[in-house]
Amino acid sequence: MVKLILKDINDYGLADQTLISSFDWRILKEVKKQNQSILRGYLSLQQGKSKTIFEDSLWVDGKFSSLELFELPKVIKSLEGHVWCPFYRDVTKENVHQAHDLGLAVNAWTVNDEEDILRMIDYSVDGIITDYPEKVKKICQNKNISWF
Repeated sequence: MVKLILKDINDYGLADQTLISSFDWRILKEVKKQNQSILRGYLSLQQGKSKTIFEDSLWVDGKFSSLELFELPKVIKSLEGHVWCPFYRDVTKENVHQAHDLGLAVNAWTVNDEEDILRMIDYSVDGIITDYPEKVKKICQNKNISWF
């Protein structure tokens, strides 16, 4: 699968404009193996029954202890990742600051409510993944926020 995706990216000359994000960090490992110049974003969910981050999780290639997974930016940096993509409810000012100190960008997902959008901007995330991009743009315009 990775080989096919990278072929299309290369065929269309989009390698320098591409970020491949996945919940399955094994895919990102393969992307790195096949093309180190492609940016990789590590999606994570630390809450509820559907969480992807837990000790021995197949999603994260099962190599990290519970203690390490409390500091995902450090884990992602150790994998030579570029972007941490946490579920917005997992985002704190502290973990955004930690990610930035490590040179990682932070793209929070799925941020749809105005209060949450404004909180993510206040926390200094680098990107917002949303079902309503026009809503984010309008909120920023109405609040005089030149965020993007």
